[in-house]
Amino acid sequence: MFPLLLNNHLRPVVRPNCLPNVLNIGLTGGIGSGKSVAAQLLVEQGAALVDLDVIAHELTAANGKAMPSIERVFGAHVVAKDGALNRSVMRELIFNDPSHKMQLEAIIHPLILSTAVELAHLKAKNAPLCVLYDIPLLARSVEWLQLLDWIVVVDCVEDVRVQRIRARSPLLTEEMIRRIISSQASAAEMKAIANAVLDNTENDVKHLQLKGQVNILAGYIRRINSSRIK
Repeated sequence: MFPLLLNNHLRPVVRPNCLPNVLNIGLTGGIGSGKSVAAQLLVEQGAALVDLDVIAHELTAANGKAMPSIERVFGAHVVAKDGALNRSVMRELIFNDPSHKMQLEAIIHPLILSTAVELAHLKAKNAPLCVLYDIPLLARSVEWLQLLDWIVVVDCVEDVRVQRIRARSPLLTEEMIRRIISSQASAAEMKAIANAVLDNTENDVKHLQLKGQVNILAGYIRRINSSRIK
């Protein structure tokens, strides 16, 4: 399936904002959708990638900037022996009380945003296609929705996502995986903010169907770039 171009002017973006003066595209999709593969394919087409998951892991690693606040709010039991976030403990806290998720996001999201913006300005110098922001929680992030020029969603049916996640994370049960999926934005929520949707439900080991869609999408982005007023 080709990218479904929904609305090229879905969000009024006010310039200048804190992002660099290039085409800034958000990429999102639920766990197991194949978002990381789509991101890498767009990098091969000339996108400069800013991965918010990577930034979040750095902030919650040993000596990460977010760890003092996390320990202060949640207690020492969420800190592993090496000083990093104990993700399994935090995951259980969030599953048992969803308000903990909001508390954690209130700590790390501002740090992620400021770090991502700084990194984007550095990478924009070598971004012939766009700066691409891999943002798992984009559909529910007012800040990013106000900043980005364009949004691409990677879509995939839930049963296929469950199969993929179980294959790569055998310690997760199907129930746990479906709980994770249900805690994220729905497909409808993500499509509602999308300028383009990549369907990654059917694919092979070489990702040929997704590659075909990304090739068409990259060509469309190049046409946007050529018509943009600098």
